Amino acid sequence: MEERGVEIVSRYPKPPVQFYKGLRREEAPAPPRPPTHGEHYSMFGSVYTTEDSLPSLEASQREVLYSESKPRTEELLRLNELLLMKFLEFLNELCGESTDRGYQPLADEIETVLINMHHLVNTFRLDQARIDVLNLIHRQTELREEATDRLRRGRRQALRAIATAKSVIETTCE
Repeated sequence: MEERGVEIVSRYPKPPVQFYKGLRREEAPAPPRPPTHGEHYSMFGSVYTTEDSLPSLEASQREVLYSESKPRTEELLRLNELLLMKFLEFLNELCGESTDRGYQPLADEIETVLINMHHLVNTFRLDQARIDVLNLIHRQTELREEATDRLRRGRRQALRAIATAKSVIETTCE
């Protein structure tokens, strides 16, 4: 019995050619080299640089409200107090208990204080990353030392077991 016109088709046909063409090593194009330090690259239509630096407030035309010579933690506390004072002034202005100065200049001052605080917190990131890496290295060292101790204990137990087996064999052979 021969059926005519029936074509045998795989239940799961091959995917379109563009999805598997070029997957062999000899056909695959070489991946682009990663950009080196200081180079620019384009991603999703935007241009980026490989230089990882925190732009200064002066570069973004913002007023700097903290001193570089004082400890950053003290400056953050001082900026936090300044922010609270500016916020209270802002609330007084909104409630109408203050002069007719308007609330926009106060909102701009609050924005400046917040941007300064944000910038100062970002200066901590390098120190924080360094501390995190040191903690990671210490933890990995501890884990390796623990693994080494476990291996040494296992070796001692194995040597004891071998010595015991050797003595049992020697006593049974005599």
